[in-house]
Amino acid sequence: MVELVIQKELAERLQAIAQRENRPLEAVLQSLLELYESLPNQPNELIDPFDTFVDSLDTDLTDLSTTVRETMTEYYRKKFGNPD
Repeated sequence: MVELVIQKELAERLQAIAQRENRPLEAVLQSLLELYESLPNQPNELIDPFDTFVDSLDTDLTDLSTTVRETMTEYYRKKFGNPD
């Protein structure tokens, strides 16, 4: 067993989550660590919004820049239905 000293405010926040979810504090910490480790970027790297956009559109178009409005309209129409 290892003891870890943390600030009071952080401890209170963690305990509040554990109480709200009716779980042991260790389980909350384990979940947070697993979530953190599953993130694609390292904490010191800046997240480039373009990286999250790449491959978000599955299209056969080779030059999306010429038909952005039409392509986006069709993409969202297929995804969410006709907004009209």
